[in-house]
Amino acid sequence: MIRYTCTIVLALFLSFAAFGSGKPSNWGVQVQQVNFDLTLGEQTFNPRNLPDTMPSEWTTALQDDEDLRLVQFDGPIQESWILSLVDAGVTPIQYIHPYTYITWADA
Repeated sequence: MIRYTCTIVLALFLSFAAFGSGKPSNWGVQVQQVNFDLTLGEQTFNPRNLPDTMPSEWTTALQDDEDLRLVQFDGPIQESWILSLVDAGVTPIQYIHPYTYITWADA
């Protein structure tokens, strides 16, 4: 019985030593960078970093009331986020890759 217990303890010790004492490693983990660039018409831009060369008619809305607006999310869109938009009075019209909706809303 003692020999059997010692064998199990030794096996556990060796397995912990072999696998780095149970700490998770980052080997094989790749962080995927998400590209938030939008292409509208022939213009490609990143809404987070608007270039200085953006056409002036794209920088402000033509009116202060309801108008077409872009809403871009941080990642894959959840249904609850869309419902929150609707509850706030924003009407989603069309999805645009990546993670963006054309909406109808006021400023």
